[in-house]
Amino acid sequence: YTVPEYLEKRFDRSFRTFFTWMTIVTTVLTKISVTIWGGNLVIEEVLGWDMWVSTTALLVLTCIYTSIGGLAAVVYTEVFQSMILLLGSVVLVCYGLQAVGGWEGLKQALPASHFTLIKPGTDPDFPWFGVLTGMQINGIWYWCTDQVMVQRVLAAKSAS
Repeated sequence: YTVPEYLEKRFDRSFRTFFTWMTIVTTVLTKISVTIWGGNLVIEEVLGWDMWVSTTALLVLTCIYTSIGGLAAVVYTEVFQSMILLLGSVVLVCYGLQAVGGWEGLKQALPASHFTLIKPGTDPDFPWFGVLTGMQINGIWYWCTDQVMVQRVLAAKSAS
């Protein structure tokens, strides 16, 4: 079952409808709008296009390839984007480390607290207990109840 289908079976149709609309609104306001805005920034910098032109172009292109290719087109696009992100990350780390004089240069340029993953409980920004429990909640929400992730899992024919 999808999450809304499960909620309807567990509770009732009105709960499913409420959850569905809440998911649509939060997805549009958080994920989709930020993704389109990020793409708009890149297109604006690279091509000099106006915000509305680039936003419209992104939406139309996405609608076309999703309509033609379905979920498979979306997954192939995400695989391609993941390779670009991984390659770009490696290049950026190498370039950044070279620019600051390697690992030792980075350690000299930043405070020691930047190299500590688990902060003390008294840390005002990232206390260890808050990070530990907060990440669990975010992880469960994203990987288990977010419809985008659930859709991809349900679309898979098998785990292999």
